[in-house]
Amino acid sequence: MASIETRELKSGELVHWVRWRKGGRAVGKPEGERFDDLKLAVKFKSDVEYYKHEYPPCFVPKHGYVTEAEMAVLRELAARAAAPSMPLLDAIRDYIDHLTGIQDKTRSDYHAYANNYFATFPAFAAADVMDLGTFTKRDVADWINWMDKGVPDPDNERAWLRAPLAPKTVANVHGLLYSAAKSWTEGERPPRSFNPCTDSNLPEIDDAIEEEDVFLTGSEYEILRAAAKPKHWPILDAFVGTGMRFSELASQQLQDYTPGVQTRVDRTWHTISGQQRELARPKGKRGRRRISLDPATDEAFSRGAHGKTAAQDFIFTAEQGGALRHNHFYILCWQPTVYRAVRCEVHRARDREVGMEFDGELVRLRQMRDLRMPWLRPCLCEGTLAKVPRVHDLRHSHVSWLIAKGVPLSVVSRRIGHDSPTFTDQRYGHLMPESERHAADAIGAIRGAARQS
Repeated sequence: MASIETRELKSGELVHWVRWRKGGRAVGKPEGERFDDLKLAVKFKSDVEYYKHEYPPCFVPKHGYVTEAEMAVLRELAARAAAPSMPLLDAIRDYIDHLTGIQDKTRSDYHAYANNYFATFPAFAAADVMDLGTFTKRDVADWINWMDKGVPDPDNERAWLRAPLAPKTVANVHGLLYSAAKSWTEGERPPRSFNPCTDSNLPEIDDAIEEEDVFLTGSEYEILRAAAKPKHWPILDAFVGTGMRFSELASQQLQDYTPGVQTRVDRTWHTISGQQRELARPKGKRGRRRISLDPATDEAFSRGAHGKTAAQDFIFTAEQGGALRHNHFYILCWQPTVYRAVRCEVHRARDREVGMEFDGELVRLRQMRDLRMPWLRPCLCEGTLAKVPRVHDLRHSHVSWLIAKGVPLSVVSRRIGHDSPTFTDQRYGHLMPESERHAADAIGAIRGAARQS
């Protein structure tokens, strides 16, 4: 039986304790609840006895009576607390940490994806792999649109809270999440039976090629070159004249260069993590190669090599003489050059008038995509460049010039270090529409000869 004990506190206040043993057994665990109201204590004692000396269903220990709706909420919270948990972000980071067969730089890039594109998306930040009500296919679709469309700044029509990502970047980030989610549907006791990243509709990469890849003509390159400072001409000429990747050209040493003949690609800069990098062999089987130099490109190498004496001296260096880094080249050379190439002096003066000025002459650009914005896009005045190229587009331009002159793809592939002509054809085949015309003419000639025989 339950009992009520009434005690008087030092303040003179009376309190009532309902005491009983769990299950009504003499060896049962002693239980007790305090009440200030005697009527409520009597009711609780009656309920405890009715429920065989257990807590009534709608009573929370040390708290009191609650409604059925309140109790349902409390039960759900208790069930969630007791259920196994695997926060989505923790699961993704654990997946990245345990990937095998990847370089430290790749692992570092994957963690950057997690921090920049998963943790900042609200639905993913709050998701749990074990909770099937979160991380749904709809969440994945909303996330893809969030990356593809960007987040405009509501207070500034010229700015983004998060700029749209290129379709290829969206595909890369989605691929990482897909692989992680797939690992959660496999094994002996997978936490999920379905991968919500399956069959996602991603932005079409092909539709963005013209926007992302820029192919300069010879005259367009001259406009770009004229906008650069003379001290930067050699490296720009070397880029467009060899089609090398930035990491390859930045690693060119005096021992690689044979004046008037060629240069060798025997090493390239590899990023280890963060700002750490090392010189190593090119990744591809055909990455090591020799590139013949035309007179203009040879002159660029000669100017870069001027004053260098040691075999391992870098031909193209930073302004202070150290090894050339992409971010420094981008900020100190490329951005100013492209800006001056696409905006005439009159329009640059207008930019300065509205406060878009940096270092006395230049708007600070976060990325070259800023020059596609309505207020800063190419002015299209005479003598300016209508395209907004990236550094890597000098390599694309080099390839387009070779193809335009009829150089076989097999030769182009070897020159730029692709593993196979097939990849070169897949990447640059759209620059050869005349090949389809030749194919149609060949079929026409064969069928015409057959009819006449």
